[in-house]
Amino acid sequence: MLVKEDEETSHIAIIGSGIFGLSAALELRLRGYRVTIFDRHTIPVQDAASTDISKIVRPDHGNDILYQNLAIAAVNRWKDWSEECYRQTGKEIFVQSGAVFLSSNSPLCENSFEADSVAALRKAGYEDEVEVFSDSGVAEKYQGFKDVTRNFPGGYLSKMAGYVDASLAVEYVAELAKTAGVQFVTGDAGRVEAIMTKDSIRSCSVMGIRTSDQTFHACSHLLVAAGPRSISLLPGLKKVMVATGQPVIHLSVPEHLQLKYSASNFPVWAAEVPRTGFYGFPLKDGVLKVANHGPGYIRHEGTAMPSTLDMDIPKGAVSGFRSFLAQNFPELNSFNILRTRLCWYTDTFDSDFFITPYPGHEGLFLATGGSGHAFKFFPVLGPIIADVVEGKPESDSRYPDAIQRFKWREPMEEGQGLESHPRLSGSQKLEDCPLADTEDLKAIL
Repeated sequence: MLVKEDEETSHIAIIGSGIFGLSAALELRLRGYRVTIFDRHTIPVQDAASTDISKIVRPDHGNDILYQNLAIAAVNRWKDWSEECYRQTGKEIFVQSGAVFLSSNSPLCENSFEADSVAALRKAGYEDEVEVFSDSGVAEKYQGFKDVTRNFPGGYLSKMAGYVDASLAVEYVAELAKTAGVQFVTGDAGRVEAIMTKDSIRSCSVMGIRTSDQTFHACSHLLVAAGPRSISLLPGLKKVMVATGQPVIHLSVPEHLQLKYSASNFPVWAAEVPRTGFYGFPLKDGVLKVANHGPGYIRHEGTAMPSTLDMDIPKGAVSGFRSFLAQNFPELNSFNILRTRLCWYTDTFDSDFFITPYPGHEGLFLATGGSGHAFKFFPVLGPIIADVVEGKPESDSRYPDAIQRFKWREPMEEGQGLESHPRLSGSQKLEDCPLADTEDLKAIL
């Protein structure tokens, strides 16, 4: 039974200080529980998917109304967090630049992600938040898109969307958690080696964790929110999720072009991501980020990223970026690639999160499986996770549909598992791919 802080029998330990772990820790602490986060690094964790210069925030989810509603709720909280952070630090977390969803069809193709998103937002009462472009209309509105309409003549602007400074957001919420009384154990002392359980004929219950300094930390409840490393800690997750490395590049924009590609003139964009994988961001601190949400790269063991940072990406990934930019944003293709990285997703077989008790283990919970689209929900994840850890009935939760959807599940039939995931079926083994060198990153003139 979960009890409040004044009872010594209850202590919630959380493995991982990304968006799932931090949001849960803050919410549980605000509800009165004793909470400790364990992580192998200090915040922001440099190799975490949540550590980056920008992440998309968008209500656009096709005809998936659950995610749409969660995202709209998150947008409102992002605004609050951004205002609070600006008052305290002079820095904004959330920039509501809008997002252009490009389409190879004009008008939008019926039953496409773009058409479904527009229809769903309009049905929800957000008619004024979408602007559908006629032929090449995006180029008339934004100079930086003048070449993209050759391949993507259609699309729409989602005005509610934008991007967040991901690293700043993580640091901000970590400070909120510390101020609220969440304890942090980091470095070797926070590197979890094993989950300790008490087994009997009838049950298996969590006792605590053992860290790399061989210290045992007792807890009554344990939340595993360690991203790809969750799979290493709980091998039973291999049948429902896999770690994939998704390539990211940062382009160095010359000073005389920086206004052109600033957020006021060049919004977030996505180019039929289910088909091409490509999306990008406005300029931030002289750097423009372009990323790919595709099959990605896996390791032979299929579990987690290495202990060192993956800052190099395969040559093939660089070629893919260059080819796409040459066809659609040729001016961007003339810029040097300043740096690269692999962003490690925890992809689930159905792309939905796992926020759930772990089967057969009393006191053990999961909050992972972000599948490359969780960051935007950062402000609303905490209450969902806390309700699950508390064991609150769905009828008493603010987010009953989310709790139902993110429960433990496994592929019901052959052909529904990871091997048949429409995006992951083309994943390559990272060890088999030569990595790009400095010559590969130079501008193509």
